[in-house]
Amino acid sequence: MEYESLVSSIARMKTEDKNSAIIMVEIAIISVFMVFEFQSWQMSLAVFGGLFIAHSIKFLALILTLLINVGWGVVGYKVGELIGGQAAMLSLSLIGLLCGIGVNFSALIHSEDLSLE
Repeated sequence: MEYESLVSSIARMKTEDKNSAIIMVEIAIISVFMVFEFQSWQMSLAVFGGLFIAHSIKFLALILTLLINVGWGVVGYKVGELIGGQAAMLSLSLIGLLCGIGVNFSALIHSEDLSLE
């Protein structure tokens, strides 16, 4: 029984580590969009640093995760809007939200191990 528990723990750790890399890519994407929004690479660098620090503090990481999940829901909604139809907007926003929750909360578990609390 201990061997199976160890194997499942290692597999969970690998998954959480991969998902933590995904949230860092999401932070980088947000920073890139800030370059286009504010026309300033300094602002983008400040946003990247702030989000990186927020990701390592437990309470702020939870808020950041929730906001990113809402962002994935909005992306799904906009894609559904381009496709056309209310059903597409609703279903794609729900899929984006739920997939974001799965990945980002797994990454949040990983960040709790590295937390500055």
